[in-house]
Amino acid sequence: MHPRPWITAAFAVALCHARASAEHDHGGHAGHGGHGDQEPRAPSSRFDVGIGIVLARYETRLYAGDYQGLRPMASWARGRLGVSATLGLYRITENGATYRGLGDLHLGVGVLAWSSSLAWISVGAPVSLPVGDDTHGLGMGHVMVMPTVAAGISRVTASVTYGRAIGGAARHAQHGVWPLVDPMNQQELAGSLAVSLPLAHKLHLAGRLGGALAIGDGGDRIHAAWEAVWTEGRVTTRFDLFTGLASDPVVVGGGLRSEVSF
Repeated sequence: MHPRPWITAAFAVALCHARASAEHDHGGHAGHGGHGDQEPRAPSSRFDVGIGIVLARYETRLYAGDYQGLRPMASWARGRLGVSATLGLYRITENGATYRGLGDLHLGVGVLAWSSSLAWISVGAPVSLPVGDDTHGLGMGHVMVMPTVAAGISRVTASVTYGRAIGGAARHAQHGVWPLVDPMNQQELAGSLAVSLPLAHKLHLAGRLGGALAIGDGGDRIHAAWEAVWTEGRVTTRFDLFTGLASDPVVVGGGLRSEVSF
């Protein structure tokens, strides 16, 4: 069956949103879209609003602690085009000290570039804007652009992202992989591979393996995520767990997110 354009466009936005907002998919998208595909009210347009929470424990060479976040988000897709936005509010503990504040503002644009009855390709241009406090690991301290290409066939999805900092290079270099709530290098090439499994009409499970190679200074890392998605009418709820496997600051974390589609 040919992929519905609004579903794939929405996924392109979700992919951009997930990659831009967090390396570990705190937003809940473990590399797949269209869970429990229900018909939208308008066949070529979809608007989602939601809120999520995330909790994680991390450890780096200089810092150790945990953080909790509240993340409102919104996305809109029409035909082959979609946009998204999210902004987190965090509480973070760093070596025993506690700080609170906003994270960076993440914006995403996704386009369905090509699709057939078996596969599809999408491209996106997510960006993060330096709203968060980079001193305490809540923000990057500079703009980050992350052009992304994703492809899917059946329930398997792969993506490649090139991330590059715009300005603030010296400051980012002092921290290495930064910020603590969304670890990234100043310049990197990241990728992911995900598989989604439908267990029932309303329930899907997914697993994702991802990693990043630093370009220049920084650290290479590998991470994994697992996700359960429940769809009931216009409401989609996602629960995910994620962990760092190699040279990744996050020890373990999880999130819960609910969205309403209009």
